[in-house]
Amino acid sequence: MGLKWVSISFVFLITSASVVRTLSATRWALTSLPSLTTHPDRFITLILGGASGRRNWSADDQHRVDVESAEMDEGMLRSQILRLWPKDQPPPSDEVIRQRSAERMAGNDPKALAAVRRSNPDQIVTEAQMRAVNVPAIGIVGTADPYLREFEQLKSAMPQLQLVTIEGASHGSAPGRPEFIQALKAFLAAHPAAPERPIGRIPPRRRQGSLRDGEWSFGET
Repeated sequence: MGLKWVSISFVFLITSASVVRTLSATRWALTSLPSLTTHPDRFITLILGGASGRRNWSADDQHRVDVESAEMDEGMLRSQILRLWPKDQPPPSDEVIRQRSAERMAGNDPKALAAVRRSNPDQIVTEAQMRAVNVPAIGIVGTADPYLREFEQLKSAMPQLQLVTIEGASHGSAPGRPEFIQALKAFLAAHPAAPERPIGRIPPRRRQGSLRDGEWSFGET
């Protein structure tokens, strides 16, 4: 049986010939959650870092999408940077915003990223759908991340969610903190999956991408 579902984030870990662990963060978490609610048999664990899903969609959420996608079209991330800026720090200057925007947009297609932002309404999941998820789940978020409150709300809907907070970490800095990696490793060790057959490297002709410092590569599914 071939691979069924793939979600990529900080790491990409194949654990079975028929199912794939989803290790998700921010954009990947938001796009993979609808698949989890509709095809739960294709997932063995859920790991959320930095975002807990698009739930309880409102007119304000849609306005944010409209504004941020229009800015992305022009290669700017002003509203997004301000929205995710650490709440315990002074707001960034215009110069910092321009610099951060240039750094994050470098090598990317602004129009494509704007299109992804406009697709946000298609990624909505309900509290009832998340409540029905029964795979082991963990959420890792910084205490200075604006999304912390949404993780706490998700915890109420999903009692099995192991919520790990990283003191003082922001939305952008949490993945680089050792606490993040420690929590991730502990969760994976607590929920191992026995592969149905050995899986090695995908032959070069099938390879579509690879991890910078990892051993696994991913290919067509």
